[in-house]
Amino acid sequence: MAVSLKEQIRVIVEPIANEMGLYLVDVEITKMGKSRLVRIYADCDGGIDMNRCETFHRAIVDPLEDVDYDYLEVSSPGDRPLKSEQDFKRMQGREVEVRLYAARDGKKLFGGVLLGRDADVIRITEEESGAEMEFAAKDVSSVKPMFRLDF
Repeated sequence: MAVSLKEQIRVIVEPIANEMGLYLVDVEITKMGKSRLVRIYADCDGGIDMNRCETFHRAIVDPLEDVDYDYLEVSSPGDRPLKSEQDFKRMQGREVEVRLYAARDGKKLFGGVLLGRDADVIRITEEESGAEMEFAAKDVSSVKPMFRLDF
């Protein structure tokens, strides 16, 4: 079975990210006209800044020299939905927002502390009531980290 380009890149850069105290969030491959862009999302506890993105970029350029791409970009995941099991484990115990496809009790958006996720259910302690809530994974359109700006 042939390994996809995305997986090939992941195998090369994930150990480098781990050595640098980062975790690989995602690898995205897109076209820009006739050019191929490889975008690598990395993060770390407390968030990743531009300097760490640049340092990581420099560290992976040479190991990726045999990979067929035109442009390489390293980016912070920012305000992106949690996707992988790793994402959910990393965010367990932290505040998230759960967005549903259809309203439940008149609401589509719920905030709270992520208790966990398995294949079928996402559980949070709801922000407003403090009650534990469960959402069928098939009913959830996205789960994102909650960011609060204190002024």
